[in-house]
Amino acid sequence: MPGETGGPLQRLALAIGWVSLGFGVALTLAPLRSAAFLGWGDREVPARVIGLADLIVGAGLLLDRRRSGWMLARAVLNAALAAVYALALAEETPPRTRARGGLVSMICLTTFDYSLSRLLRKAGAS
Repeated sequence: MPGETGGPLQRLALAIGWVSLGFGVALTLAPLRSAAFLGWGDREVPARVIGLADLIVGAGLLLDRRRSGWMLARAVLNAALAAVYALALAEETPPRTRARGGLVSMICLTTFDYSLSRLLRKAGAS
């Protein structure tokens, strides 16, 4: 349930769910503008696909009490985002500074989301 509270790990997972929904809406409804803003160039299809995945993961985090699996899915999605950034850098898609920052951010977020998934599972929230 979206308003459900719990321990700090549960609340953190809920907050990440809301962020995922926000990104999902932006990437799905305005994929070209979002891709350009993120430093992906004109990658409309990956933006739309990742946006749809973000919507699914965000909804899962908000609605399902077994959040550890959804956090693992979030980590995998962030790894896919890192791949899009790496591709943009390899093709020298401007702006490179955004793509570089995005790649580093996605690597860090992938690690964070995976760790949170493990902590949720360990806490019995799976």
